[in-house]
Amino acid sequence: MALVSGPIDMVRNICGVEDSWRLKVRAVRMWKSYSKNDAEKAFSLEMVLVDVEASIRKPMMKKFANVVVEGEVYKITYFAVVKNLGNYRATKHHFKLIFNSKTKVFRAESQIIPEFGLSLSSS
Repeated sequence: MALVSGPIDMVRNICGVEDSWRLKVRAVRMWKSYSKNDAEKAFSLEMVLVDVEASIRKPMMKKFANVVVEGEVYKITYFAVVKNLGNYRATKHHFKLIFNSKTKVFRAESQIIPEFGLSLSSS
């Protein structure tokens, strides 16, 4: 499989206008979200990728569950970008990434992406 090629986009520049973003990010935190009605069944895998939130919904969880490891750096492309709405937002970024069947994820190296990129705040 070919590695993600081309220029890497800055996370701060992500907006809903394009669908051809190429990012290099660190998976800082990952957790599963569960249904209120069935605490046994996860409906998504949520992640903070230094400065932006990402979501892997249930249909894609098997494909990506063992690919992305907390603390590692990845090149990611071919994902959906949606507005980051709701009462709970893991980052201040206005947009959120949604992994889909076209999403490509490759392990990468980076000395400049911070290991811990959280900026906690309350609303």
